[in-house]
Amino acid sequence: MKACAMAVALVLLSMSWAQAEPDVVRMEKVGPVSDDTCNCAEKWVKNPSFEQGTNDWFSSGGSFLATAGLEVCGTRFGLLDGRQSAGKIWQRVDSISPGSNIIFSFYASTGKNEASKHLVKLVFFDREGNRISDHTQPIFRSAAADTLLQYQIEGTMPTSGTYLQIEAFASQGMLHLENLCLKVRETVQLPLQTVGQVVLQGSIKTVKKEPIEGVSVKVGDLILHKPNTSNTGIYTLTGLHRNYAQLKIAPSLNDNHLKGISTFDLFLLNQYLLAKSKLDSPLEFIAADVNNSKTVTALDLLELKKLLLGNIQQFSNNTSWRFVDAAYRFPVPFNPWFEVFPESIIWDASQSEHQANFTGIKIGDLDQSAIKDSEQNIAPRSLQQKMAISVEDRELEPGKFYSVDFWTDHLHLLAAYQFTLNFDRSRIRFSAVEPALVKEDHFGLRFLSVGVITTNWI
Repeated sequence: MKACAMAVALVLLSMSWAQAEPDVVRMEKVGPVSDDTCNCAEKWVKNPSFEQGTNDWFSSGGSFLATAGLEVCGTRFGLLDGRQSAGKIWQRVDSISPGSNIIFSFYASTGKNEASKHLVKLVFFDREGNRISDHTQPIFRSAAADTLLQYQIEGTMPTSGTYLQIEAFASQGMLHLENLCLKVRETVQLPLQTVGQVVLQGSIKTVKKEPIEGVSVKVGDLILHKPNTSNTGIYTLTGLHRNYAQLKIAPSLNDNHLKGISTFDLFLLNQYLLAKSKLDSPLEFIAADVNNSKTVTALDLLELKKLLLGNIQQFSNNTSWRFVDAAYRFPVPFNPWFEVFPESIIWDASQSEHQANFTGIKIGDLDQSAIKDSEQNIAPRSLQQKMAISVEDRELEPGKFYSVDFWTDHLHLLAAYQFTLNFDRSRIRFSAVEPALVKEDHFGLRFLSVGVITTNWI
């Protein structure tokens, strides 16, 4: 039989290079800005202060770039230059429930001595992509020279709406934008109540506002059944009497520990441990704490690697999902264990508020891929390509031992890899792994009986 080269999916480091910026008018900001102004707790808008350049924003016409000189938060602001031709930028926001109240705040201004010919809009669309309605805000030049004005647009997601779009327009001048913050207040339509009874309802979604289906919700010890969330992430519990004492509401989901986890998550965790990157939020720290030790260490990396290789089927000291009260704000963003964060909500049926919402965290899923984005083609956080790994092509004779070397000519591009090697057990007997660059602990041998060897490396 002959061995041959095979192609496997690999995670490669993406490369970037600086480009010269077009000639722009530089402006200066005036006065300090508080941390509260720059801290938008709800991450609906991606790259809201243009710290990642123009990533996550689409544009047409004009000239669009991120530059320095008028920033409110961070080191950059967005500049849409419509002097030569009218320009537009936009970003789509999904997973907002119909009836939700929208509060959109941002900083903006025009260039010097320009009349107002610039607009910022919130536009609502239905499932077919038809525009339903919009809220428009003209942009003016600040009376104080070289400063940005703060604007706010409020609206409600229409009943037939499924997503909204943030749009900005510049014509015959320059539009400056910074610190775009979108806040969503969901309103849940409750079923009709019977006399003396109340209905409890809530939503369970990821930090990206994706609904989590199949979550069990336990309400106190009086309830004999556990309502599961629907494909919209909503759960409903009826028949609760107003005289009930306070009840503990606790969601749980503990299956398919491998869901959403790949070698890319290993790579991201390893980059953090080597101080080459940061974890961006307290929820990312919780996801990275795989062994539930309230710290993020190499032991979490080891546990994650064992799961990927198939050496374990589930985390040794953690559930596959954790849930946090959606209204909770972590007092120390980069230490979610500073105090015990609420994984349940204490609810009183006598209260006027009959909603209990949670944010779900998939343990080990640092790139938040457990639930894929729907109705939108979002660029991945890594560059994933195929790369050939080769072996020598030769005849194998029965009864002899062979050492098969694997190599690649593109090692300098390799950040990490993950693949599965299949072999025919009726014709080949596996003996051992002889480590070279990749050591033995990077191989999973649990499935040798069915002719499968798993491997990953970072």
